[in-house]
Amino acid sequence: MALVYERHCISIGPFADTRHIVEMLAKCTNVAERDHFLFFINKLSLDKQNVRELITANSVALLVDIAVLAHLHTNRAKLHGQTNVIEANKDGIQCEETEPKEWYYNDRQGQRQGPISFRKMKRLYFDGVLFEKSEVWAEGLDKWCHFSSVAQFRWTVCCVGKTTTAAAPSTGDGGSGTIGEEVETRETAEMALPVGLYNLTDLCSLILDTLIQMCTFFPSRDETDAVIRPMPRIKKVLSEPVLLYQLVQLLLTYDPSVVQRVATLVNDVMQDNPFVPRLYLSGVFFFILMYNGSNILPVARFLKDTHLKQAFRSTLSKSELASRSVLCPMLPEANIFYLEYGAEKYAEVFLGEFENPECIWNSEMRRNMIEKIAIHVSDFSSRLSSNVKALYRYCPIPPIDYPQLKEELFCQFYYLPHLTDHHRFPNWPIREPVEFLRACLSAWQDEITRKPAQMSVEQACERLGLSTTDSAAGWKDTSAVRRAYFKLAQKYHPDKNPDGREQFEQINYAYEFLTSTLVRASSSSSPDMNRIVIIIRAQSIVYRRNLQVLSPYKYAGYSQLIKTINLESTDDTLFARSKEDGGQLLVAAVELCYWTLRSSALNAEQLRRDGGLDALYKTFERCVPMITAGSHENLRSSTDWPVLRQSVIWQLLPHLFRFDYTLDEGGVAHSEKSNQQAVLNRLARSCCEALACLAGFRPDTPDNDGVQNSVPQLHAYEETPQKGEQSAELPPSAAPPPNGGAHQQKFNGQAEDDDEEDLVNAKPAVVQCRNDSVLKLLNSNTEDPYLIWDNSTRAELLDFVDKHRNSHENTSELFGAEFKLSVYAAELVVGEIFVRIYNTQPEFKLLISWTS
Repeated sequence: MALVYERHCISIGPFADTRHIVEMLAKCTNVAERDHFLFFINKLSLDKQNVRELITANSVALLVDIAVLAHLHTNRAKLHGQTNVIEANKDGIQCEETEPKEWYYNDRQGQRQGPISFRKMKRLYFDGVLFEKSEVWAEGLDKWCHFSSVAQFRWTVCCVGKTTTAAAPSTGDGGSGTIGEEVETRETAEMALPVGLYNLTDLCSLILDTLIQMCTFFPSRDETDAVIRPMPRIKKVLSEPVLLYQLVQLLLTYDPSVVQRVATLVNDVMQDNPFVPRLYLSGVFFFILMYNGSNILPVARFLKDTHLKQAFRSTLSKSELASRSVLCPMLPEANIFYLEYGAEKYAEVFLGEFENPECIWNSEMRRNMIEKIAIHVSDFSSRLSSNVKALYRYCPIPPIDYPQLKEELFCQFYYLPHLTDHHRFPNWPIREPVEFLRACLSAWQDEITRKPAQMSVEQACERLGLSTTDSAAGWKDTSAVRRAYFKLAQKYHPDKNPDGREQFEQINYAYEFLTSTLVRASSSSSPDMNRIVIIIRAQSIVYRRNLQVLSPYKYAGYSQLIKTINLESTDDTLFARSKEDGGQLLVAAVELCYWTLRSSALNAEQLRRDGGLDALYKTFERCVPMITAGSHENLRSSTDWPVLRQSVIWQLLPHLFRFDYTLDEGGVAHSEKSNQQAVLNRLARSCCEALACLAGFRPDTPDNDGVQNSVPQLHAYEETPQKGEQSAELPPSAAPPPNGGAHQQKFNGQAEDDDEEDLVNAKPAVVQCRNDSVLKLLNSNTEDPYLIWDNSTRAELLDFVDKHRNSHENTSELFGAEFKLSVYAAELVVGEIFVRIYNTQPEFKLLISWTS
């Protein structure tokens, strides 16, 4: 029905029983049936009238309840370099003592018990303490609910319990089995997950697609671009805090398909939405910046459309735009300004490696940001594995300091040290030169009139009720500071306490002061001479490049400039300082005088009135006798690459697993000059092609029996295919099926009986496309009758490769042909088919018909 409706929805029109389908979904207890209902609802959403029926049937909350189960799916493929530092132990399983305790229940006597962990709740169910009608509650539930009505238990415990009970064998005399068998059966049931049409992540993606499709029928603006009021009902429902927060928290799955769909959906819902100023309270800006994939174009669009619309004000930046951005504590100010260039340009910068006057950003800074945000939300994110409907409570993040920006000075749109670097950036364009000059004058004034901090460490600790001596609960413990802030902020927040605004602002400042080295460093009371030199040089540059634009304006900084020249020219130690400091401030000040005079005759008259000509004459007399030293060019040495011979295969293999397929699929413009991942992708393609040539799978390349024999064994199969059976397209480590069967041809497009001229005459683009398919397969998780490939098999192969790559001796004469994956040892293989998996996927279409 779903497939027919998808193809002929216009001809068929509205489906009369849409409400009934939703009711059946709400009542069903079979996983496969649930997935088919959701698939059908996804197709029904192609018709506008059906969408209206879905909304009135209260299907949105039901869909979100099922979508958030994606937090329980842990065996998903990780993107290259994905380090979010919120990790469990190496086995991926938390012990019961450390697992968050979220759940409460009423026992048979009506007494409330809890809180206990999700694992303990499952154990109580299998022990018979809890049953389907037991009342349970956790954060995110609006009332006490029956155990089986909570989606987290219905689709992970109740289904497994019924399946296990029905399948449990009985003894011949009607009695139970041994205690050991009972314990083993119970533990297996506790850890098992029911098998459906989709895994939990794919199911979440399907539901998000359905919600996005529903929203497209009800835009926020009409054909004339006028805002529609009242707001469409579907968007009003999705704007409810409970549903919105749960959708936003799906970003913490870090799955590429889920993240881009959530970003698209939330951005659509928040368009012209009265709730958008409070959206930041959901934590969406924390969660979305923690994503480490490359398909971030929907993320960039969301940030551009919403970051300035929040009821948020930062005191960290003097810039009006940056101070209004909710991203101010997390991103450098330059990155916030880059959003004004558009989502596409911002996405390119965010993924790249840039160091220029307008932007300093690289993968290391992105990793640092992710780690700091992850630590900030770690108390909450760990709860989602126990309660998928837990709701985030907002706590402001302390400003993130970047070591790469420690010596930088940002003003208006530019990093001044880079802007004043004539050798690297000789003619960098300056936008809005008048505003930039005003910003430089303001920064100069702020630097020479620096004031001490509003409060000391002791005063900040006293304001938050922290100890300055006890290290266990003192201000150096970030989590203790965060807890103290959160407690006081709830008490004095202006929304709850109208008379507490002043105290709330003091609490905010004390929190930022104690948790951010950036805030404490900016509170220094002494001016920095190097920063003043850079500010003056920046003014000279803006005058030199915009003489005509600035000619109508009189320079407003002569009084401070002349004072600087007089102080420096009369300093007895002026040229006795180090080469880096001696005379630099005086030279910069005199140069600025020169360019201001060239810009406008009005400046000459103003300089004379302020006594500047006398100051310049005295400086001239002081400097004429002095001789300056020249600079030397830096010589760069070349490096010779070592010749890799027998161990080349071990050096090439790891690069295949650094490929990020989301970079090209995400639609973000990128280049190898500015994007490190683009370089890694090209390296992976080159290694893939090199391995294929090394094995002799390319035209005009000699056969290599050793490498060809290692091809199937790197994927752990006992038999080695003949040369004719092995695909001409796969490199040694990329042969996906166990022994080079039909699944391999699916990705290769080349088999023994293909026309050999097709490969000889293949264009480079065709070969690259085939290699990209192999690389995407290697970095994804697959389980079908032809292939078992996931995080554990990938890690096992890489451990084997690293062992030989780091060895100083030739430890494998067979080029890895002795390697076998441990997961295949327990599998029954018949005709290149994994029988166990085929039994669970009987509808899987075999690509080759085998004859006995």
